[in-house]
Amino acid sequence: MYHPLAGDGAHARRPRSGRPSRSGRPVRSRRRFEAGFLALAAPAAVVYLGFLVGPVLAGFYFSLTRWDGLNEPIFVGLENFVRLVSDHQFIGAVGHTLLFAVVIVAGQVGLGLGLALLLNRPRRGVAIYRGLFFAPSILSSVVVALIWGFIFNPLVGVLGQAARALGLGEGGLADVLGNQATALLGVSAVVIWQFAGYMMVIFLAGLKGIPADVYEAASLDGAAGARRFWYVTLPLLAPATSVAITISLAGNLRLFDQVYLLTGGGPAGATDTIATLIYRTAFANSDFGYSATQSVVLTILVTIVVLGQRWLASRRNRT
Repeated sequence: MYHPLAGDGAHARRPRSGRPSRSGRPVRSRRRFEAGFLALAAPAAVVYLGFLVGPVLAGFYFSLTRWDGLNEPIFVGLENFVRLVSDHQFIGAVGHTLLFAVVIVAGQVGLGLGLALLLNRPRRGVAIYRGLFFAPSILSSVVVALIWGFIFNPLVGVLGQAARALGLGEGGLADVLGNQATALLGVSAVVIWQFAGYMMVIFLAGLKGIPADVYEAASLDGAAGARRFWYVTLPLLAPATSVAITISLAGNLRLFDQVYLLTGGGPAGATDTIATLIYRTAFANSDFGYSATQSVVLTILVTIVVLGQRWLASRRNRT
């Protein structure tokens, strides 16, 4: 018997999947889902706009003003940016910031990679060693600065006593943080020590993602030791390396805590960074408009350097 829904493929009428019913229930369900999603996301959006986007926009506005933090800000246009160009103290802080970034990024990434290669092999107690090396990264910067400030203390510190025992009482090791030639390296060593374990975890995750078949094929081709690391492991760790460099760059270009707590930017401005200069300009000199201008420049600098690094990494990965 012929049925209206039966017949050949050309005349068969098939119901479309996902077609809303006449009652409109699927449409109402979707709208309820979207409304519930917006209701859940709204508090986070308010917090994001209020505590991130809002202050950023306010900072850009105050960078165009002369403001002492108490009276009404006076709009001065680009006067603060012109002042930055001839500010030798700010130019020096930019140089110190970039130098800190280069030294610390190289130290953190290099040491983190070395620790990951060392602790990637299964052996007794490897989990304990991983935990010990990672532990400093979860410590407060205040705690880290207090510990290393005591170590670097020229009178009672371990390093100063060791230097005097070796007859180096007048050298840089006796007062690392008080010597202009060694202060920057001393602070850099503290930051490297604190976060090298964090880089180690990133590289360990990258090493776990390398298939064992790749190493077996490399062994068959005669690659072993340094050759296997250089031609097999390191190229396959490129994504992890890019992530580690990006995180380290973004953090160390804004370096403040360790510098402020260990040296305060001294001696004689030898470790002054943009972040410490911003703090001093605002709260010591009550020049909040000019400090906002410095903050804007720091934001632009971090954005350019990080995006530039990501662009170079993407080009390297494509080739």
